Amino acid sequence: NGPASQATPELIPLYVRAGPMGIRPTPMQPATVNTRQKEESRDDYHLWAKRAFIVATAVRLFLIFEAIPSGLSAFMKSEAIASAMVDPIYTVRHLREGTFLMDLSEGSVGDAYEGGIFRLPPLMLAAFRPLLLQPDWVMRLLVLLMDMGIAVCLYDISRSTFLTSDHTFNREVALEAQMNERIRPMSAWIKFGNMLAAPSPVGSGLCVGETDKFYLDGLGTKQKVEKITEERLENKEENRMQAGRDAKEAAALISVSVAPLLCSLFYYCNPLSVLASCGTTSPSVQSVLYLLPLLAIREASVVISKKPLQQAHVDVPVSVIFLALASYLEIYSLVYLVPITLLVGKTNGNLKHAAIECSGYIILWTILLHWASSLLVGKNWYLVQSTILCEGLSFSDLSPNLGMHWYFFVQMFDRFRKYFAVLFNGIPYIFIAPMTTRLGSYPIPLATSFFILGTLLKPVQTAHDLTISLAMIGMSPRSIIRMSNVSLVCLFALAVPFLLFVMDYWLWLETGSGNANYMYFQCLAYNVFFGIISLDFISATVKRDKALRLTEKLRTY
Repeated sequence: NGPASQATPELIPLYVRAGPMGIRPTPMQPATVNTRQKEESRDDYHLWAKRAFIVATAVRLFLIFEAIPSGLSAFMKSEAIASAMVDPIYTVRHLREGTFLMDLSEGSVGDAYEGGIFRLPPLMLAAFRPLLLQPDWVMRLLVLLMDMGIAVCLYDISRSTFLTSDHTFNREVALEAQMNERIRPMSAWIKFGNMLAAPSPVGSGLCVGETDKFYLDGLGTKQKVEKITEERLENKEENRMQAGRDAKEAAALISVSVAPLLCSLFYYCNPLSVLASCGTTSPSVQSVLYLLPLLAIREASVVISKKPLQQAHVDVPVSVIFLALASYLEIYSLVYLVPITLLVGKTNGNLKHAAIECSGYIILWTILLHWASSLLVGKNWYLVQSTILCEGLSFSDLSPNLGMHWYFFVQMFDRFRKYFAVLFNGIPYIFIAPMTTRLGSYPIPLATSFFILGTLLKPVQTAHDLTISLAMIGMSPRSIIRMSNVSLVCLFALAVPFLLFVMDYWLWLETGSGNANYMYFQCLAYNVFFGIISLDFISATVKRDKALRLTEKLRTY
């Protein structure tokens, strides 16, 4: 609002640049970077990623075709390992139980649900039945392909969180450039480069390496620059803080440009996901529960498209049909309709229209799926639905796993079982409204929060759930940089209760020299560590939003 803002048409645009020799005006030029060095570094990352992908695929193929020592194979296929790795409902063994019950009733799908033994949906049984007649390695290869699909989805969604130049992204970058030091991230685990800019000189001193544009008239240029120089150089504390920021940026572990690659490789090359998919006693099809919601979110995100956001198009029917299939298998997946609607509304610019469109498609696809199920089971449709929902939600037949529900309901009196079953099933849905209200501007972190809370509160937890949860957390690098070091400690500490759980399972249920309390305390420690990581991620996302809101509010004054 000074004289510089009342300049005449003869104004000369200048940069005020801080350098080793002090602050001096220079003609306005684009920032220069060492492009060749960045490209070489990126090529190195991609080269190592290709090697890691090949090695992980080779290990999976060795496990699929059992080209490993017999002693190691027997250990990996033990019941103790399987209890921590897979959900017994989503295994080929359980699908074959359903097929066996169908054959007893002359091929009727509805009769497979009598007695409440089989609990998977009819369409899933019908889809996998032809493959169940083949050797196990056929199903394991299918699971391998699903894991590749999950890795691709993680990569694409992660790219969309910071490579899509929409209004939210541009707003966040602009506000971060003016953010006060006190509300900046304490640690720089991820290097953002020019996307995490230094503070603007508006309201603070000019810092080393900082560039800003001023309009100065020809007569007063020297005087104004000298005045600015004196004011900025007096702020030595600000220069020291900027030097600290530069040091943290230089000491960052990874660059944000390779974060999507590391996110996908973390899942695909993780030993836990490899063992859960290809190394257990019965092939697990649990990967389909991860693949379908990720495909739905991927289709709703503006990814890979090189068109401007105004020309981008989201295929809503395809996105919602993946979500309908996921909710058909597991009802909790329906909560991802909220972030998908937010993503579609962000792209189309009309949230109300997106909500109506997504709601209409999810109702349509759900009705069609259940109509197809009724054709398979015939008059037993009501029996099938009651078996899937009631038996699955009553916690009546839980085996020991990494969750806490199995131990709690072992100690439960029968007269209280229904009350606590309703309570435990309803807890994950309590957080939908408040989290959507608070994190509605960040659909990807919101979807990740829904997933990790659902994993933490689900009755049967597995190590496979843990790997996909941590990989999804990696899709939000701007939230990760605000997480505390406690999460890093808990991440490494998770290995201790996991290994002790496997050993205590073997002591209790195989040798008979242990008891349930041994396993309970390991499950308790595992859930505490995982809960701390989950809450820290949600808290970091809330802090990120609060810092942006506060910066935006201060900028208006």
